[in-house]
Amino acid sequence: MANIPTDIPMRRGMLFVLSSPSGAGKTTLARKLLEQEDNLFMSVSATTRTPRPSEEEGKDYIFVDQEAFQNMIKDGALLE
Repeated sequence: MANIPTDIPMRRGMLFVLSSPSGAGKTTLARKLLEQEDNLFMSVSATTRTPRPSEEEGKDYIFVDQEAFQNMIKDGALLE
């Protein structure tokens, strides 16, 4: 199974989604918010695609095979 973080406490909170076209500044905005707010965490999406050379497992994405991804859906492990 994928390296899914388990050390983030489960608690009620708010979910913010940053969505925009490529190059609009989502990553820059997210980094600034994370620098300024101690109580914000970045979620890491799961994907079945092959990692790009610069991507790190567990940081950029959680890379899983199709079977593991389907199990994550079935088990309710995904928010998206």
